[in-house]
Amino acid sequence: EGGLGDRDIAALDEAGFSTMDVQHAVQNVYTLALGEAWQKTLAGDGEDPQFAEFGRGVTERSEDLPHLQEMLDVRPNPDAQFQFALDCLIAGLTHRLPPNGRQ
Repeated sequence: EGGLGDRDIAALDEAGFSTMDVQHAVQNVYTLALGEAWQKTLAGDGEDPQFAEFGRGVTERSEDLPHLQEMLDVRPNPDAQFQFALDCLIAGLTHRLPPNGRQ
């Protein structure tokens, strides 16, 4: 089964996270997964039409928006973007983990 199950939540609890941090973690994982699914649905076999429109607008004004243009030029594929977001979530959770157990 996909998603976070009771065993996953129990592992976070046993690691020492507060119940509220576990709730936030679960919600963020679901939000990431739903966002990824939404983007893939919009994109179909091509590019997300909203992002494509944004990219065209930035390209038209690239002299005024050099940093945005640079960001668009190195845009990762959706799987790499999802992995980055998940890595950031895990790093944030690790940072919140109390050094001596439960908060």
